[in-house]
Amino acid sequence: MVLPLSNLCPSSPRTLGTGSKDIQITKNVISKSLHNFEEAFLFRKFNIVGVFFVYIIFSTIGDIYYRGYSENPPNRLDQHRTGQSRYTSKFADWELVYVECFETKREALIREKVLKKYSKAQIKNLLESPKNRIDLFG
Repeated sequence: MVLPLSNLCPSSPRTLGTGSKDIQITKNVISKSLHNFEEAFLFRKFNIVGVFFVYIIFSTIGDIYYRGYSENPPNRLDQHRTGQSRYTSKFADWELVYVECFETKREALIREKVLKKYSKAQIKNLLESPKNRIDLFG
């Protein structure tokens, strides 16, 4: 079966593929809704294109949100927690609170730029929206 990208990212109607030859994935390997990071990692491991993420992390100590782009949000979260990111190195208690996925890097970077202008109130509303695919990394 060919896994439609819309199962992962509802905003994207196209099918995952590598150009002329779509990658075939059985139901046993990846379910229609990704439930954990290991399954999301399979998308990257098998070079299935079309999975780019915009994420929001939150620091309780600093009471601040940070918005970013990544192809691997859990790995990027670890970098934030271990001080490998200059802006977020002041705090180590970052938690992943929002994930949105896109088919292209360009779409994700445009969305990241938009989210960077959001107020705290707008972000809090966004956390409860159906766009939040935090369940992918649950």
